[in-house]
Amino acid sequence: MMMTPIDGQHLDIRDIIDEVMDGFDFERVHKMMTAVNWTWIGNDFPPSVAELRANARRQLRDAHTGCLKHCCGFTVATGGFTARVDYDDATDTFCVYLHWGVDNSNVY
Repeated sequence: MMMTPIDGQHLDIRDIIDEVMDGFDFERVHKMMTAVNWTWIGNDFPPSVAELRANARRQLRDAHTGCLKHCCGFTVATGGFTARVDYDDATDTFCVYLHWGVDNSNVY
């Protein structure tokens, strides 16, 4: 998991997301997905590193948008990624999380 506390007055959310993206090991995720032939719905092959990065970035932006609308925090999850943005109004601080993993708690 990558967590980055940032003072919202000094950095733009794009910079924050870039920092999280730069610190995340997308190659490792790609290797695991390829090893188990994990594909996304509608695809015949596991996603490329570029597709993983694009999906993660989109989820981080969506989590930020949701956080602004709902105040405090918002989570977006799909394709193995979980993106969360929390906002502390008292300190004007964002925390941005990006996690990738397998959770079988909802397997039927």
